[in-house]
Amino acid sequence: LLEKISIYEKNMEKDGEVVPLGGIIYMIHGKEVLSLFGGAYSKYMELLSPYTTNYEMIKYAVENGYEKYNFYGIDGHYDDKKSELYGLYDFKRGFGGVVEEYIGEFNLVLSKPLYLAYEVALRIYKGMKKRWNLGN
Repeated sequence: LLEKISIYEKNMEKDGEVVPLGGIIYMIHGKEVLSLFGGAYSKYMELLSPYTTNYEMIKYAVENGYEKYNFYGIDGHYDDKKSELYGLYDFKRGFGGVVEEYIGEFNLVLSKPLYLAYEVALRIYKGMKKRWNLGN
């Protein structure tokens, strides 16, 4: 524990005493709170800011009479432990909700050359991210 405290103190010397640990973009629609997109500062991930942020927004939703808190964003293979997105599903499942499956998303390709360039760039990005541990 003392070792971790020392690491965080050194990080705070570099980053400053006030560090945004993470954030989430929400949308409220009718009787539902939607968690559209979120992220956390990987250097401080052990401080569990996504849990705190979602918990506080769930409390807000309950206190203000919303019927549903929608995490959004799991794929069709959410319960496959080998899936790249299983960790995201497992995180969201930890809040005790249920999975509601919708029709999904589809790409409407208007320009095949631009779409091919996008797919190549995305593969390169994912490869670099995996190789250099970007985002972890």
